Amino acid sequence: MDGVEADDIIASLVLQSQEFGLGEPMMIVSSDKDFIQLQKFNNVKQFSPIQKKMVKDANPRTYLFNHIMKGDTGDGIPNVLSDDDTFVTDKKQTPLRKTKIAEWLENSDNLRNVMEHETFRNYQRNKKLIDLTEVPEDIQQTIINNYNEQKVAMKMKVL
Repeated sequence: MDGVEADDIIASLVLQSQEFGLGEPMMIVSSDKDFIQLQKFNNVKQFSPIQKKMVKDANPRTYLFNHIMKGDTGDGIPNVLSDDDTFVTDKKQTPLRKTKIAEWLENSDNLRNVMEHETFRNYQRNKKLIDLTEVPEDIQQTIINNYNEQKVAMKMKVL
């Protein structure tokens, strides 16, 4: 699909399964650690074909929180203490201490009040870009419609 990343497609299919309470087993075959966040759903597992082993994290929600805070240099997303244009200019990321992330994690229900205004804005930026449950509804619907229109003998066995 034009303008849609594979991550968005996989996330949308997982989210649809959760929405309808299907809870059928889902295996994501990818080495991409971004999918760890989808393991918060009990029916989602991930296999890395490169490492030839299951990809697991003890706490996918904490993994996602840390990922949002640290950003993703590979995707051009700076940490929450750094400006939007960090990777397109000569700016360096502002260092982010693990103790600070742990403090925010403890107060994750109240981030707006424990973070500085700019940091919270950057958190929202990163959440929108990293959290796979944040795929815009219209894009999710287009993905689901496209999936449902496919002529495949057994959609449930799609790899």
